[in-house]
Amino acid sequence: MLPRQPTQDLVAVRVEHPHPRRFLQDRACGRGDEVRFIEGDVTHLRRDEVGETDFFLDVGCFHGLTDAQRAAMGERLTAVATREATLLVLAFRPGRRPLLPRGASRTDVGSTFPGWAVTDEEPADVTGMPGPLKRTAPRWYRLRRTSPTRPATAGP
Repeated sequence: MLPRQPTQDLVAVRVEHPHPRRFLQDRACGRGDEVRFIEGDVTHLRRDEVGETDFFLDVGCFHGLTDAQRAAMGERLTAVATREATLLVLAFRPGRRPLLPRGASRTDVGSTFPGWAVTDEEPADVTGMPGPLKRTAPRWYRLRRTSPTRPATAGP
């Protein structure tokens, strides 16, 4: 659990839940957190809409995107990231599995985000996951910004 700091913003871009905004608002209000919620698309993030962000958590979005969507996500996330930003990505091992995302490797993750470096990688805890999900061998990747400049195509 992250330490609570009243000046932090939480930006929720995509949550797999029937009513994600209500779910997250209820969780935040129950803890007494002040949270700003923004619904959006990771391939179309804009600084003028979400501001600058220093922490990103992806629990299952990236590994299901097409190559073009991944490239757009990398550009747009970089465009709204602070110079000291951290990104945590949970991704299944690459593979062909019916009804499940295609997965992503360390190389896939590392090559998608301009000006970022993968600093850590470790297996995800699969305790309690159904067998088919355990077999995807999910991994956590931690990335840190390495370049203070934004990509030329990032826009506002």
